Amino acid sequence: MRILATLAAAGLMAGLMAAPAHAATPPAGGTYTLRVAASGKCIDVTGGGKSSGTLLEQWGCSAATGQQWAFNRQYTVAADGTGDYTTVQAAIDAVPASNPSRVVITIKPGTYRESTLSATVATGQPWTDMSGNTWQAARFSEYLDTGAGAGVNSNRPQLTAAQAASSTPQTYLAGTDGWNPT
Repeated sequence: MRILATLAAAGLMAGLMAAPAHAATPPAGGTYTLRVAASGKCIDVTGGGKSSGTLLEQWGCSAATGQQWAFNRQYTVAADGTGDYTTVQAAIDAVPASNPSRVVITIKPGTYRESTLSATVATGQPWTDMSGNTWQAARFSEYLDTGAGAGVNSNRPQLTAAQAASSTPQTYLAGTDGWNPT
């Protein structure tokens, strides 16, 4: 696989022919040949190099490995809706189960309060007592959980939206003595 950024840095992107829409995603492990529209020649990696800064050149098209290009998938998660997904879980779910290649998930700054609880979490009695302390006296609360293990009942304390918004590391660490952990 080649790094597309190297190609862009070489200033060759403007003259490349676009692949037709039906060919936008090659089959698993598939590759593309990049043909320069003006010359009809293909982009070739000189000497088959793979390091950053390797020279690219136009060459007669062939099935040579130096002319085979694979594109990595990339998803962006943005809580404000400016990315491909608004939750991390949705981006993870978008990756096919049989995916053979790297997928980059970029997470933009924001607040992501999401938990997906599997069926291994008992919906009726999710918490357990530990070291002689009851779970009811602990700080267990849930907020907008999803999945087979999610549920709302008297054994599942739920936060309100206002409580969730104020439940930050800073407010938790500050305690009652006025310490400012920021």
